[in-house]
Amino acid sequence: MKRPINILNRLTALMALIAFIPLGANAVGDFLSDADELNIFGTDPNLFDTDYDGISDIEFIFGLNPLDPADAVGDLDIDGFTNLEEVLLLSWPGDSNSTPAIESNFNVSFEGP
Repeated sequence: MKRPINILNRLTALMALIAFIPLGANAVGDFLSDADELNIFGTDPNLFDTDYDGISDIEFIFGLNPLDPADAVGDLDIDGFTNLEEVLLLSWPGDSNSTPAIESNFNVSFEGP
């Protein structure tokens, strides 16, 4: 069983993400300049998520393809979480030691006669 990612690991992952954000004019807030979307990545500068997989076009920093919708349901680091689950839960899809923190508020009680 993998250990849940702790808050320090979450902040480290977020800081790593911020370090990769290019500067420049951006139409939709996906952290890629419109020029880079057109000239480098081939993504649509008018869309936050060109391939409609639920992950922003900046997904290339995770080793994913912003033009391939199938990579969202894959499991790049083979840790049992999809790439989309890891991104949405602030985990790093390419690192099997970085898994989403799963919190459970599930309570079970049994009452007898």
